[in-house]
Amino acid sequence: MLKEVKILKGQTLADIAIQETGELAGLFQIAFKNGISLTDDLAAGEVIQVDDLDINISELRKIRLDNVVPATAFGYVVNEEGEEPILDGIGYWSVGMDFIVL
Repeated sequence: MLKEVKILKGQTLADIAIQETGELAGLFQIAFKNGISLTDDLAAGEVIQVDDLDINISELRKIRLDNVVPATAFGYVVNEEGEEPILDGIGYWSVGMDFIVL
């Protein structure tokens, strides 16, 4: 049976793996099945195949019962030029400006 999932804004391949299999291990199966890299950015509205995956039933049941829809990609801000990712975190901070080393 062919099962497809429509990507929501902010979802990564890891999010889809957890949402559809109950665990991160499904990430590898989904990437291989769809011919994409583990770290590829997914576009909202894109459709990927998720049929015939190994599933952790107990974890998937918890996710579905709690209506969890993981979406852990970068946040975005809308400005005059359109949508841009919010670049934050230690890779973007400056010593003495964003934090002080004591």
